[in-house]
Amino acid sequence: MRKCPICSKFRKLDSNLYELASYCSILGNKVTFKNDEGLNLIQTTTIGDWLRLAAQLDKVEINTWKFTDGSELFCDPAADAYDSDTNHYSSYSTALTKFIFVSNALEEMYRFISPAYSSCDEIENKRLFKPSMQATALIDLCNESDLPLYFHHKVESLVKVFQRCNHINTKSLSGMKGVKKTDYSYGLHLIRNIRNYVAHGVFPISENPEWNLDFEGHQSLCEVLLSSSRIACLYIQILLNKYNTGMQSDDYRLNMRGEGPEFDYFCDNCTPDLALKLHMIESFSFLEPFEC
Repeated sequence: MRKCPICSKFRKLDSNLYELASYCSILGNKVTFKNDEGLNLIQTTTIGDWLRLAAQLDKVEINTWKFTDGSELFCDPAADAYDSDTNHYSSYSTALTKFIFVSNALEEMYRFISPAYSSCDEIENKRLFKPSMQATALIDLCNESDLPLYFHHKVESLVKVFQRCNHINTKSLSGMKGVKKTDYSYGLHLIRNIRNYVAHGVFPISENPEWNLDFEGHQSLCEVLLSSSRIACLYIQILLNKYNTGMQSDDYRLNMRGEGPEFDYFCDNCTPDLALKLHMIESFSFLEPFEC
């Protein structure tokens, strides 16, 4: 199968997650978020911690052999069935868990930009109270120059995957009144609803297609989760690029004091606007921050 020439320019999802996590850490921004529970300190390092967990997650292991009736001891087909279920549910659970970690990062991102929504002069009627909805309003204020390269391509891919996933495409979508597919926030609305499906326990568990032959259904569910994780990264990149207060971490300050071409390279490339480039293969990497 021929790989998409645009997608081939993207880092793999886990690498994108790692680079974004590292950016959040070295950014080191903090804001005070107020809700019914009082004042809360929201930090980009916390966003990064969730993203790093998602990046480092290789496999969730489901052991379908754990509670058996003993039939596998004398029946090879039964043993093969347990092995098949183990592989299937482990694969599905890995995609689901990665999405949950990314969703937690996104929830923290919503709280991080909530004060920006409250103080935004372009929004006169501050009628949105949920931070997730406030984030969609801020996204819709963006210009094309505020978006990561190939942003629309990836959002369109998510929309297509969502539409062909029969397990969820008939479920109701909340908070979509007046929302158009052409809105910059449309992909974020989809992710927000998918996250709600998971949180409320209505996101389906993918059955083993070896038994029901629904291979396309299984694949589409995993694609929805992984594509949502990718697009969530892009939305976090947009919001961090627009609503940061500059590099504030101690690690950044220490590197700024370094002397030599490798530190010059770091300082020239590790800038706030790096946020919009973190998904691209050829951009600056925190894995090799001094490789000039």
